[in-house]
Amino acid sequence: MTVIAAIHDGRQSWIGCDTQATWGDTFKACCGPKWVRAHGWALGHAGDGRVADLLKDSARDLLHHLARPIDLTERLRLLFDAHGIAGAADGDGEPRGARRYGQAMILARPGAVSSLAGDLALHRVRRGMLWAEGSGESYAAGAGHALARTGQPAPEVLRAAVRAAMTFDPACGGRVWTACLGGAASAGVGRGRQARRLIS
Repeated sequence: MTVIAAIHDGRQSWIGCDTQATWGDTFKACCGPKWVRAHGWALGHAGDGRVADLLKDSARDLLHHLARPIDLTERLRLLFDAHGIAGAADGDGEPRGARRYGQAMILARPGAVSSLAGDLALHRVRRGMLWAEGSGESYAAGAGHALARTGQPAPEVLRAAVRAAMTFDPACGGRVWTACLGGAASAGVGRGRQARRLIS
């Protein structure tokens, strides 16, 4: 599948991913960054190719005049419903609670990162914590956690985390892609800070 990851220091955010896309079980190709950026925000996606296409095509509208991360969730629901991205029901076929779209996403802006679960529930990521999504998330989270504890600069933690996912997850590949939101300076994440993806 993929790996997307992000980390922030309260002023700047760094986003990254691999650049390989997988179609079925046999075809792999480089697809470029798995993030869309507009209006000071960035949205990373790990999931279906059809959704990736929709996000790329709709990024400017989705992220325009976005005041809070929660505002994005309603826009995403409308987009997904309008284009037939169906929400899944529970095991017995009965829908319960929020509709689950099965897409993993990360939303970032300078100094803030939030994850969006498959039901578009939001989780604010703490300062200095690396967050990853996709099939390579466990490898990225492990590498990010280990490096963050040594006080490595956040951009280096991010690059190493994506590289670890690409090394150990056969569904990740291509090249390491990263970008900074809010400037280009590097900052350490601090000794002892956690860098992991929480399992809910």
